[in-house]
Amino acid sequence: MLTIFSAIIIPIFLIIGIGLWYASRHRIQVDSVNQINMDIFTPALIFSALNKPFPDASSLDLLIYCAIFIVIMPGLLTLPLLKPMKWSLKTLVPTVMFRNSGNLGIPLLIFAFGEEILPIAITLFLVENTLHFSLGMLIIHGSINPLKILKTPMIQATILGLSVAALGITLPEWLTRFVDLTGQVSIPLMLFTLGVRILDIDLKEWRFGLTSSIWAAGSGFLAFLMVYLFIDLTEVQIATLLIFSILPPAVLNYLVAERYQIEPAKVATMVLFSNAVCLVWLLPALNWVL
Repeated sequence: MLTIFSAIIIPIFLIIGIGLWYASRHRIQVDSVNQINMDIFTPALIFSALNKPFPDASSLDLLIYCAIFIVIMPGLLTLPLLKPMKWSLKTLVPTVMFRNSGNLGIPLLIFAFGEEILPIAITLFLVENTLHFSLGMLIIHGSINPLKILKTPMIQATILGLSVAALGITLPEWLTRFVDLTGQVSIPLMLFTLGVRILDIDLKEWRFGLTSSIWAAGSGFLAFLMVYLFIDLTEVQIATLLIFSILPPAVLNYLVAERYQIEPAKVATMVLFSNAVCLVWLLPALNWVL
């Protein structure tokens, strides 16, 4: 476990720590930075990963279906707890469903399994992100706009990348290197801004943050167990889905809650508390899969 900690976890959390340290000394417009990353660098990363043939493409459909189940199931498991725990549906259900598969998930999987896992990591991220912009908006806002989803740069990059791969188009070397280099900015920037967000933790809501964080990880693991017990997957798919299922909630949950004024203080505490303490369950999981 010490080897896993030093080789995988330390590099990730060092970048998060730099973001935390820098933000404590300088004022950062992190929303603008995140917007640039979501509009430019992350779409470049997605296109870079998807315009090449997928490894084990024959079983990719099954992986996607399992990922969709793992995203949705924690929300369904949470519904019976809302009334006894006095939790709000709009506050908790989306937050336990949509995980930090971008900021933390992609670099964690790459450090753990190598660059060859990038297409699968991107696929899991896209499943979570697409559901967040569709089902998540339906839960929170009461409606969805398909055209607005299609205008999202990450969705456009997905469609373009898959189209290039399907048509067998060979891109010029200068364009490939440009897109690869641009996409490489995305992951470190994701981790840096995650560190900046940790400063927003509201310690007054620590009980809610602790309880909901444990439940978010537990409900994700229960969803994974259902897949693990009943679906025939490869070892790599099982390993990546386990990590995917217990990732802490996405920072985007807080941004959405803040925009629509859905108990943003509670959502921020849950999201950032989970990201701060997720080593407690991620380390044993990494030790098992590796």
